Amino acid sequence: MGSSHQDCLHLCVIFVSIMYFFCGFQTDAGKFFLFIAVLAMFQIVSEGIGLVCAILTKTATFAIVILTFVLLLILSFSGFLVSNIPPYFVWIGKISYLTYAYAALVQSELTGLYLENEEGTWVEAITELPPQIDGSLSIGINVAILVCLMIAMEIGKLTSLHAAHRFRII
Repeated sequence: MGSSHQDCLHLCVIFVSIMYFFCGFQTDAGKFFLFIAVLAMFQIVSEGIGLVCAILTKTATFAIVILTFVLLLILSFSGFLVSNIPPYFVWIGKISYLTYAYAALVQSELTGLYLENEEGTWVEAITELPPQIDGSLSIGINVAILVCLMIAMEIGKLTSLHAAHRFRII
């Protein structure tokens, strides 16, 4: 018996609520709720990619193989795993939901945080943003893009379900 969409969101919120404070992130309510919202949207899109792969294939094994390659591409070229992305693969990062979720979360946590450098002076952590994160987009724009990608994924799930029914895949 599979769990419903709402059960997955509840589990995501419970996990993030515990994990956020265990990781020692900033104790700011706005940053905490933004963290929950971004990871909930991330979870919805991730679940959607899995559902689309499952809908469009006849066997679970084939769906898992396709999903593995899709997620590996998204992880590799979003700047999370690989920092020197070849120019011909940059477009993958631009369409990846992980890129925008990661950028929003890192920017949120580093804003207002000060770290001590080797010389003993304090610097704002946001100035030390990793180069693979596109700092030109604000937190709000990253979240807005993530919302749009989440809506597009919901439309994609419905479209793939309709196509699978129409072409008798399921």
